[in-house]
Amino acid sequence: MFVPQNSVPSFAYAHATSGVSAINNYSVELMLRLKGKSQRTDRISFNVPAISKKNIGMGYSNKGTELVMPDKVQTPDTTVDFALGQTDDVPKESEIEDVQVQLMQRVKIPSIGFNETLVLPSPTKTTKSGKSNSVLDRYQNQPNNRPVQGKWKSSFTNTGIRLPFGCPSVETPDFSCDYDIVILADREKYKGTLILVDAIKDDYTSKYLSADANRKDFIITN
Repeated sequence: MFVPQNSVPSFAYAHATSGVSAINNYSVELMLRLKGKSQRTDRISFNVPAISKKNIGMGYSNKGTELVMPDKVQTPDTTVDFALGQTDDVPKESEIEDVQVQLMQRVKIPSIGFNETLVLPSPTKTTKSGKSNSVLDRYQNQPNNRPVQGKWKSSFTNTGIRLPFGCPSVETPDFSCDYDIVILADREKYKGTLILVDAIKDDYTSKYLSADANRKDFIITN
């Protein structure tokens, strides 16, 4: 049996209170014709995994404030890591003092006007550190990431954030699911869209990701 590359992945979504759900699954059955008689096997379901390549970073740099994430692609076995730093260009009165994190799932089903945003648990703590930063080093060692200065006088780091695994990142005309990370640095909010998949495969790019999921930068949001 052959499943064409870049088929829509299997997914299942169910809203906890409204009962709204969306499912995309695959199944196969075998039909045999012997001596003029047809015989069918039971239908067997199988999973088409959501797949992406790894080491897709996200970066932001403006007026001495920089934010980096070495890999926005997540599986059940990986964690979200990011670092936020400021260069000597930032005056003391503009130095960031506190960084908070929020994870969100966005689901749309256009045919019924369903548009839901769910805040997900994100229990890890962002810590303040000095000039050196291992997350920044990882980001800068990946040649295709957006450039940043990287010469920080201070930084914040958060590692080990796990996305609750459920419906993978996907966009079709009838259904979409995205995962956002919002980083609140004092008064500024930076938003980036993660990619949640079942498995990693080098040099594989899914056709069924939203424009937000394909971005490699953070944006400032309200």
